Amino acid sequence: MLGQSGKGEIKLKCEEQSFPEFPNLLFGQSEAGRSYFDATHYLSKMTDPMPIQPFFTQYRYQIKALCDTYEIDPNQVCLINEEGHYLIDGTFVFLFIAFVEPDFLAYMCDRTFELFAHGVAVSDTYLLSAARSRLSSKVLTAISDYEKITH
Repeated sequence: MLGQSGKGEIKLKCEEQSFPEFPNLLFGQSEAGRSYFDATHYLSKMTDPMPIQPFFTQYRYQIKALCDTYEIDPNQVCLINEEGHYLIDGTFVFLFIAFVEPDFLAYMCDRTFELFAHGVAVSDTYLLSAARSRLSSKVLTAISDYEKITH
């Protein structure tokens, strides 16, 4: 699963930011149309950079399950580009983020609970965006001031 062949397995440079919450998580699309993200770049930008190998060892059962479900060749899960960066198939992005950002796993569990309990779940980013577009500055300030007083 972990870039077995060596440098240059894939000619792809990931430069597209897909999630504003994770500005260092960059994506690209292979010639075959598969989405990949640059795990090397993301890990290198962390305050305490970590190696990539533990993701594949600690999450091997989850990775295998996703490979089986989506019929992904395990040898295509992680490829090494010409720069020597590990690019991981985009199917595994949330699993990867949960591994490197444990608070994200808790957040995803909360959103999943909301989805099952209430039939709908939205991101915090969406809530803030909707509030900004629907509420006046005066109302938003009043809410913020109220929160400061009560907490």
